[in-house]
Amino acid sequence: MPIDRQFANLQNNTARLHEENVKKAEISIAAFFCEHNSSILSCEHLVKVVKKAAKDSAIIKDVKLGRTKCSAIVRNVIAKTETEALAEELQKTVFSVMIDESTDVSNKKNMCILVRYVSSSSKKLITTLLELVELDAHDCSAQSLWDAFEKCLEKHQIPLTNIVGYACDNASVMTGVENSFWTRLKQKCPWVVLLKCICHSSALVSKEACSKLPSFVEDTLRGISSYTNRSPKRCAELKDFQVSTYKSKRFCKSPTVSLSLNTFFFIFSGAVRRGDEQNPQDVRNSLACPPSMRPEVP
Repeated sequence: MPIDRQFANLQNNTARLHEENVKKAEISIAAFFCEHNSSILSCEHLVKVVKKAAKDSAIIKDVKLGRTKCSAIVRNVIAKTETEALAEELQKTVFSVMIDESTDVSNKKNMCILVRYVSSSSKKLITTLLELVELDAHDCSAQSLWDAFEKCLEKHQIPLTNIVGYACDNASVMTGVENSFWTRLKQKCPWVVLLKCICHSSALVSKEACSKLPSFVEDTLRGISSYTNRSPKRCAELKDFQVSTYKSKRFCKSPTVSLSLNTFFFIFSGAVRRGDEQNPQDVRNSLACPPSMRPEVP
């Protein structure tokens, strides 16, 4: 082979290697924004800073990464590669699914499918997103949710029989005993364990417990919070009221809600036991003239 052709091939290989290194650098920067959940709007600024800091790098010099290109890399390269790797992992291991539906800022109904499994490589428990499935807002029945879920698993070639656990909120469409997502999953995989949302269950228990308390308890708590909301002066008066009356300085830093909760605890922990019904207006009157500002009675 002539020398000039060998030299040309070497130049082509060098240029191709340089181009691949530039692409790797751009993907690494895009992955940084994904990993740290940072705004892609600052992508251009970051690239400029890196170029100024590494002026002697030929790779950094040729990096061109704006917010549009960064978004495209995240959607079409990183997300696709990570999803394929996750699907390949789930095809050969058991896992649990966590499903919830929500509405985004554009009023589109979505179903979030999270999976939890033990990684075969790192031997660690991993919880990650499998897919965000867009739903038909006209029909969000249990059958519609189940069809969308089955279609997602079929697309990634993940066996339904690999599912061993199912977690969700306590909505009837998700956990009902007659016609729900859970009944369809249980029919296909009888061994699956159901774990309802602890937060929703705790909220139902708390709601039932609060319904047994006198109504003035919640009314007064709301009244104190509304009275002190966005008012530094009233918050200061509230703190002075607490310190002066109960000689306690164990307060949280929140200027509104935490002080209201402290006041609620101090005032009504004894009032509920005694059965006293203290009107929110009485508390407002106390705040308007806290004990430290009242004239002493002989």
